[in-house]
Amino acid sequence: MLFPDPSAELNEQQRQLDEVKQKLRAKGLDYGFIFPARLRVSFNSQPCVFQSPLEVQVLDLVTDCQ
Repeated sequence: MLFPDPSAELNEQQRQLDEVKQKLRAKGLDYGFIFPARLRVSFNSQPCVFQSPLEVQVLDLVTDCQ
């Protein structure tokens, strides 16, 4: 029996957020991962959680988070 390697899949999901993380760092925003690969961004002391890179590719979404 063959099973997919969840760590490789997880690494790929997190790698898809690399460009977004660079932009968040440039803006001085705090961020982190929530397992397995959700991005948590703190903006104006409010946490925002994004499920996919598409949700945060346009960083204007972060400023709309309340």
